[in-house]
Amino acid sequence: MDSSLVDLLNSAASADPTTVIAAGQQLISLTSNNEASNSAFATLVCVVFGDSQLTLDGRFVGLIHLKNAMFDAHIWQNLHPSERALVRVRLLAYLASGQMPSIHLNTVEQLPRVGPCVAELVARLVRNEWLKDGWTDEFWDQLISWSAWASLRAALRAAASFRLPARRRAFLQLVRMLLPKVINLWKMVISTPEVECCIRLSLLLHTCIVSVGGDPIHGPFLFADEYGSFASSIFEGILLSLNRLLECYQESNKSLGPARLLRRICKLMLVLFMSCSSAVRDQLVRSVLVHVVHLITSYPLLIGGSKGSDERSAKWLLALVYGIQSAVVPNCKSRFPLSEKGVDEIKTWMFTPVATGNGAELTSVHLSHMLFVLLQHWFPLSSNDKRCLATDPEGCLASGGSSGIDGPSYSCFSATTHITSALAIWDVDSQTKELAKLDVPALLGFQGSEVQIHMFQPCRQLVELMVTLMVREFGNETQTLLFHVVTVGYVVDDPLSKFRLHYILVNNCIPITLLSVRYGKCHSVYLDFYDSS
Repeated sequence: MDSSLVDLLNSAASADPTTVIAAGQQLISLTSNNEASNSAFATLVCVVFGDSQLTLDGRFVGLIHLKNAMFDAHIWQNLHPSERALVRVRLLAYLASGQMPSIHLNTVEQLPRVGPCVAELVARLVRNEWLKDGWTDEFWDQLISWSAWASLRAALRAAASFRLPARRRAFLQLVRMLLPKVINLWKMVISTPEVECCIRLSLLLHTCIVSVGGDPIHGPFLFADEYGSFASSIFEGILLSLNRLLECYQESNKSLGPARLLRRICKLMLVLFMSCSSAVRDQLVRSVLVHVVHLITSYPLLIGGSKGSDERSAKWLLALVYGIQSAVVPNCKSRFPLSEKGVDEIKTWMFTPVATGNGAELTSVHLSHMLFVLLQHWFPLSSNDKRCLATDPEGCLASGGSSGIDGPSYSCFSATTHITSALAIWDVDSQTKELAKLDVPALLGFQGSEVQIHMFQPCRQLVELMVTLMVREFGNETQTLLFHVVTVGYVVDDPLSKFRLHYILVNNCIPITLLSVRYGKCHSVYLDFYDSS
């Protein structure tokens, strides 16, 4: 029957529609529930995972029929235990044949269509057999030794799909058992030039972290106090990877590989911090904030600022900064909870003067410098906004705004009239107030939310939330903050960038400073700066 089944599978993958239909009907008849009592599945498994005469397309067809059987709980349970054992042995043996230890990849998983289908079969095997009689944790070690990263990710997601408390506890123990091995492998490959392997292991590490499903506020936390060393080790690897990526990015002329890896590393850093307990966050928060802000302010084009390389990298980093800064605001739902010690660390860093390379202090503090760069790169103005700001700045600041033509040219028939005003530029997104009520996971689509932020401008909205939050929270320091931001603005050569800064300051800083007469001096400083430009 083996040879006839090989011919049948190859025929089902042929280019002739008539042959495909006829062969498909015979395959369905062989693998239907009524035929499960015979050894059809045993034969199918032996052919799919062992016959060299089977074409790649024919193997894919066989995998599809095998997958249908494994996804049908009734068919799977009706199979004889020896047949189910055969499926497991042959599937894992086929996956083991693709191991390439030298480059930490698996050739079977690299096969088009076949690789993803094999990963689905491994996941279904876990779904059907995990923690049942005869199951051992050797299964997970085997996948790691075979460099079967896609299959391991699929298997972890399948194990994470169980919701009963006992299964959830078992899964948490499983992840903590696998983490040391995965972290060591990940840290080893990120020091090599193998970008594809780095991406796959970063995805695997990300899956290990997010599959636990902890809430940033209430937990359960994968990196609780006694597991804080794991988080520190991952963060060290992230910093090493970021340093190499910056060098690689500059040398490779913005190639796709490093950009993809950068996006994965940035997202990994966000979920890592979200999965830490408050005590572990306190230990990491200052170092994380310093390095992330340095990346945002020093390499804005690399992470997507002003339509740079990849805005998704910027989204993860901005969300991380927003979550950390929200910790200083009482009762803010978006915050990543920190203890009083962690909050003090953030505030101290915010109002520490920025130092130049030679150690000389500037008049700007970290917070104002960061806000200025964020506004400069992630708060773009349209061409019409720039024209109105340059030609009629007073009208733009007025409540009625300045009317202009938004189009490629003033004489274009299809151009439309556009009003440029402080409200139109700053609070242009109608969802901003609702976004402020959401937590960071919902904001980024990690969990259910009525607001789908990816449909709009997540980077701009996150920057708007950050600037508004910081300026309103530090009302007592607004005079100092405004002075520092204005001072930073003096070094900007582009007049339009100065106008944009003025706009934002007028709409956010000035209303707060006017609430108290003691801020009059600050108001005067700003007006002098505005007049001089």
